[in-house]
Amino acid sequence: MEEYTKLLEHSRRGVVLNRRMILKRDKIPNRCEDTSTTGFAGVSSFTGYDPWNVYSCAQPDESSIYSIVNMLHSQGDEALEIIWVNLREEPSIYINGTSYVLRKADDPFQNLFNDEQIITKSKVENMEKRLKKDVMNECRVVENGCNIVVQREETVHNIRKQILHVNTSSLLTTREMFYIVGTRGFDTNYHRIPIIETNPPSIEALSEIADILVNNSNSKSIVFTDMSGHNKSTYCSAVAMVIRKWKLLLRQFHEKHSAANRILSPVLDLAAETFTTSEADSNVLCVNEEGNGSDVNVSPVTPSSQNSFLYHLEDLPEVDLSSDPDASAFASEVGGKSLPAESDNINVFYNSLLLNGNFAVVTNLTNLFPYGRNAKTLVDSVIQQQAPVYSILKHLVLVRQNIILASNKTEKTAWEELAVKLLRKYYLLIAVTLWLHERQDEEYMPFRQWLEVTPTVYDLYNSINCGHIDQ
Repeated sequence: MEEYTKLLEHSRRGVVLNRRMILKRDKIPNRCEDTSTTGFAGVSSFTGYDPWNVYSCAQPDESSIYSIVNMLHSQGDEALEIIWVNLREEPSIYINGTSYVLRKADDPFQNLFNDEQIITKSKVENMEKRLKKDVMNECRVVENGCNIVVQREETVHNIRKQILHVNTSSLLTTREMFYIVGTRGFDTNYHRIPIIETNPPSIEALSEIADILVNNSNSKSIVFTDMSGHNKSTYCSAVAMVIRKWKLLLRQFHEKHSAANRILSPVLDLAAETFTTSEADSNVLCVNEEGNGSDVNVSPVTPSSQNSFLYHLEDLPEVDLSSDPDASAFASEVGGKSLPAESDNINVFYNSLLLNGNFAVVTNLTNLFPYGRNAKTLVDSVIQQQAPVYSILKHLVLVRQNIILASNKTEKTAWEELAVKLLRKYYLLIAVTLWLHERQDEEYMPFRQWLEVTPTVYDLYNSINCGHIDQ
């Protein structure tokens, strides 16, 4: 068996899949598929966020993809396409319906691009195409008989080799897999937006996600996938919930005031009559007046709506995230270690501030806009809703305390780097909400472009460092 395995490995001479690389089963140990909790075999960490039609999960096997899209179509309008956003930054391919990821042979447990800041869609998808060709070439070696060597992580950091017989017709890149899903009658709009694991999304990636959400109905289901279903996909789900909640609140606001104006403001009819064609051709981020008005799309609005009807989130109640009983569980204890007794009271008080997102750099951001605090309240309400699954602010407090308890400089530096990434993620959630609010009556502008013309917001973001964690 070992000799045969070495023979197969010796024939590995690909451009991407060479002898220094391996194909690893795309599954994290100890996150077994449990149909009693996830609802699907072949995919872990499947989570839905009601009523926003937002979902997150780990990279699914082929059968799980069909299970998920079947469920989403059965719960909604079958005429609506499903938006599927793949956040993976690593090249992976499907073999016999199962996903395999490319890793370094001498570092099989680390993401391939873990040390990079940004990875482009074209780079990762071109690598997937080349990876498919390399596997196909291995299968064409007569002695191999379509057998290749793959690796599977049975338990954490315990990996073993396996011989896999490849059905070459099943060999697909991720994009090809979803293309086939579409040809089989499942209307799925597939996007590849790579984000480096643990990092905040790049401004370009976040802007692309925001554009997808703004320009598609809330009724459309959107699924985010990453390696584990617990990191990038959870964060992007929060982004989706923020945008969809804003759209719903904005629609409700306009419906309320439109009904009132039909009764109380007949003068608006005169204003509408004087609205010129050139003005009507302008595009703004506003409520779509066609159909049920459930979407915020690029649509013309009248000057009266531009001047009179701006929504400022004033009806949102304040959110106290420190009142969560689970939040105090780690207020003075982390990983079995306790802070010094004399620091407990101060630390609990300080943590309650941070659990509510009261960081100085966040306050500086919200103070830039008259309704900045209201934008933060909307974000905090989404964090509160998502808390049973994950809370970015709880995570920040946990990491801050690990910084305090770090036993050496290397450990402390690692925790500080993670804290900065988390704070930047939280900052970006609020920045997206401010973009939605500030541009609601203006010509449509992508988030990345808004940051360019609002340099103070972008400069504050770039200034975030470990010093901001305790400010």
